[in-house]
Amino acid sequence: MATDKINKITEKDIPEVIEFISDNCYSQYEAFKSNKKKLYKNFLNKFINDKTKFAYFLEDKDYSIGGVIMFEELLFDTKLFGSKTAQIWDIIIDKDLERNDMIDRAKFLIEFTIKEMNKLKIKFIQCKVDSRNIYIAQVLENLGFMLASVDINFIKDLASIDNKKNKEHNYSISSCNDKDIDYLYEMSKKAYSTTRFHTDPKITKEQADEMQALWAKNCYHQKLADKIIIVKKGNEILGYAAIEILKGISFPDNMKIANIILIAVDKKFKGKGIGKVLILESSDWAKTNGCSFLAAGTQIINNSSVKFYQKNGFKLQSSVLSFHKWM
Repeated sequence: MATDKINKITEKDIPEVIEFISDNCYSQYEAFKSNKKKLYKNFLNKFINDKTKFAYFLEDKDYSIGGVIMFEELLFDTKLFGSKTAQIWDIIIDKDLERNDMIDRAKFLIEFTIKEMNKLKIKFIQCKVDSRNIYIAQVLENLGFMLASVDINFIKDLASIDNKKNKEHNYSISSCNDKDIDYLYEMSKKAYSTTRFHTDPKITKEQADEMQALWAKNCYHQKLADKIIIVKKGNEILGYAAIEILKGISFPDNMKIANIILIAVDKKFKGKGIGKVLILESSDWAKTNGCSFLAAGTQIINNSSVKFYQKNGFKLQSSVLSFHKWM
């Protein structure tokens, strides 16, 4: 492999690194011509100025960039799992290389990163890669990473949607408030069973359930969501959807995309059309707030969820491989 060394990315490297990334990275929103350069400029600036974030580039012997890797310590996950945890955010290799060269560079970068994590006493590594990045996925598996989940992303075009005509139901709709959030926390503990944390044998069911429940709380308290829609009958909460308008991603013509972060229905009310109501209300809120599309995701093994999104007007957009490694 014609490679000399791996360098930490500094502020002066950012323009060249951004050019490399925008030419070689995979994006969930490529079909919408998102501005990758602007996205990664904002992303990299955060990595340069944060002591819990790390970014490196692989320098070939001709001084060109051969690959980029970024990882971050996860303080929230560390506290929950009791093991120091980090997330590899991206592994980007020159797409024009031959297969063996791509694999060599990916292996070199990932092995270097694992050594750096060892110095930081990281015990649990999480990593997500686009499913088109198959050579990197193979390297991760060869280095002892476990495929914890295959996540699929859906998108719904809101252009021709007139939810006002479809929102005939006997439920009341409200926004989440301080009185609701504890109930959403308890509901979320029981609502999920196929996440990558649930499929990892080293994570207990209680820990995986708590992760989802705390995520719901953080959507409210830390404002991770722009809107939390609640469906009620009387005073009883039947289900909720937490939605964000994607930030930091620039699309042509100032287009906006909303994303369903979490959606859950109380188990007592499954099969009563609550999920459909949540999608209709989420679509209406997104369109009212200037969004052209509504995105959502689930695990490929969650067959009922996949069918639910397809039935409610969503189209398959992309897929992501989630890997875990315990050290």
